[in-house]
Amino acid sequence: MSKRSIGAIKDDELQDVEEIVEIEIKKKNIKRIKIIEIEKNELNHYPMTNIPDLADNILENGLLEPLIGYITENGTFKLLGGHRRHSALILNLSRGGDEYAECITINQPANKKIELKMIGVLNCKREMDEKTKDNIVASYKNLYESLSHNERLINGKSVKMREWIGIQIGLSGRQVQTYLTRDKTKVEVTSTKKVLNINSVCKKCNALSSTIAEATDETILGKTKTEDLLSLKDDLNCLVSEVESLIELIEKTC
Repeated sequence: MSKRSIGAIKDDELQDVEEIVEIEIKKKNIKRIKIIEIEKNELNHYPMTNIPDLADNILENGLLEPLIGYITENGTFKLLGGHRRHSALILNLSRGGDEYAECITINQPANKKIELKMIGVLNCKREMDEKTKDNIVASYKNLYESLSHNERLINGKSVKMREWIGIQIGLSGRQVQTYLTRDKTKVEVTSTKKVLNINSVCKKCNALSSTIAEATDETILGKTKTEDLLSLKDDLNCLVSEVESLIELIEKTC
């Protein structure tokens, strides 16, 4: 295979990513970059475990393996590999650690599909728990749904979503389907909770509306007590808080 850069990879050549990443790393285009200016990658869903222990090790022995990433259009360094090491380095800043980190810079990936694949390649030796697999499959599902028909092709052929995701992350289509089904179940449970919350708030609104109507009638007759009005005010404030929480839940899950 010719020595191409990451940015030159085509969508139907994703199987070449591992080899090309290895070639890019061997170039050792290393820069010292300020740790607080390094940007985490939102596509990374691998677990951030044992950070304090890793921080202790780096503080004692130094950063033995450089971070890996690319320079964005805005000029910042964005991580592809080394999120745990980066978190450990940030922790060490308050403990007298180095303010800079050695970083291997490679060409920016041509698209999100290649970027996800690269993150997977750079984390392939790490063990994944079920939650991590759930998150990774969900990320690839979102990516698949955002692609055009031609962008979804594998070696020029159309494949099912579960097969497409499996090819990207090294799982069988059947394994991927397990995670897709589980994700769908979580969405259905969340939707059910929203409906139940909405129904509950509606019932409280109706009940409070009746109470307000009664209080209004009694006020006209001069029978309403001050403590009753204060209690009604408290009920209204509580209902407003519930409505605000419900709106926040809906915005997060939509």
